[in-house]
Amino acid sequence: MMLELPERVLFAARSCRTAASRVWPAAVNAHNWLASLRQAAAPGPRFIIPGHGKPSVDAAEAIAFTDSYIRFVHNKMNEAVSN
Repeated sequence: MMLELPERVLFAARSCRTAASRVWPAAVNAHNWLASLRQAAAPGPRFIIPGHGKPSVDAAEAIAFTDSYIRFVHNKMNEAVSN
C-alpha cells in the first residue's frame, strides 16, 4: 500500500510551530527565521508537518502563528535587555 500525500505539504521540521509544538533551540537567529517563514509561505502550502506537535491543516495560520510568536519573543527579549 502506498501512502498518498495531499498536494502542497510543507515538512517544516523546527521552522514552523503549531499551537501544540515545543519551543525551538535558543541558537536560532530571529531575523533569519522570519525570512525562512516568508520563503516557506511563498509557494502557498496547504498543510504543514512540524518537527514537533500536530500537523496543521491550515498552513497560512501556522506560519502566521509562528511569525507572531517569534516577533513577540524577540520584542520581549529586547525590552528585557534594555531594562
